Amino acid sequence: MCGLILVALVCSAASTKRFTSDEVIRVGSLLEHDRHICNAVQIESGFYVTPAACLSTRDPAELELLGKELSPKVTSKTRCNVTKVQTHPKYLFLSHNIALLQVECDHSLGEFQGTSLSDSKPGERLTLAGVNRSLRSVFAHVKTQECSVCQKEYAVFNCKRQMCLKASGKVSLNVAEGLAGAGIFTQQKKNAKLTGVLSYGFANGSLVAERMIYYAQFLQRTMQEFKSGKSNSPSSKV
Repeated sequence: MCGLILVALVCSAASTKRFTSDEVIRVGSLLEHDRHICNAVQIESGFYVTPAACLSTRDPAELELLGKELSPKVTSKTRCNVTKVQTHPKYLFLSHNIALLQVECDHSLGEFQGTSLSDSKPGERLTLAGVNRSLRSVFAHVKTQECSVCQKEYAVFNCKRQMCLKASGKVSLNVAEGLAGAGIFTQQKKNAKLTGVLSYGFANGSLVAERMIYYAQFLQRTMQEFKSGKSNSPSSKV
């Protein structure tokens, strides 16, 4: 079944070829009892972002993250414990949002400069990068669409904080399953930037991603609170 619920199957054009950028892309598998539930994208050392709906009914104490480094030459892995979680305070069911995770890992994957955030424009070609339910690296070419397209398909689509995407081609369902939370990156050869994280979508329809630039203040503020040891209490600000 390919449906609207975030953790259900998302069908898109995908392959297991490596990312064409020279950048190191770090996308982890969020696990519950060793079962892949969603992707999470590293934005800074020790911090990952994932769709809020991936965490809405789960106990953070039962979550782990399998961090992966997707580079042109090698794929490295590390296992991490989720130590803190903060869901965006405006999250509502079927009005998908993001959550920030702080993790502690078995070992470092090496130096990481952080992932820059960027906005996108209608018609821009981007790359989806993530892992599927089988923990295979998956990459897909996607293109941004006018927000009115997703407004017609999804009553809950929000043009201000979400991206409307269209995938190219088809892929077998076993490859595409489990891609919620995959990163949407710009296609520069150098300095690829994160524009969104995959949220939901219909097969042969549009895909919806959370627009990362919209959440930039929330992410920076929450990372600082986590680093200073403050409790992860929700804030009313974006």
